[in-house]
Amino acid sequence: MAEEIFKVIISDQVEDDLVEIFEYYQSVSKDAEIAIGIAEKIENIIKELYFMPERGSNLRNKINTETDLKYIRVYNWDIIYRIIKQEVHIKAIVHEKREFLHFTF
Repeated sequence: MAEEIFKVIISDQVEDDLVEIFEYYQSVSKDAEIAIGIAEKIENIIKELYFMPERGSNLRNKINTETDLKYIRVYNWDIIYRIIKQEVHIKAIVHEKREFLHFTF
């Protein structure tokens, strides 16, 4: 049986988030390799969603609000996404210390 492949749609916000994460770690670590490693880990988890979109946790359990969003923690970052039919919509990458209720996904 062949694996089901989902289409992954990455918002412009997520592209900006990845750049900001890379720039942050590059500035605090002064080491581009560390920043690249973190960004690549996040990107690899996103790529896994093509085959395993249900692997994330339900965001409603974390924020105690009804939502169909899911999240996956990578280091200190949460990848926020929604599954719609055969598509995975990556909405944002948010630092774990940020307040989720202020975001509109």
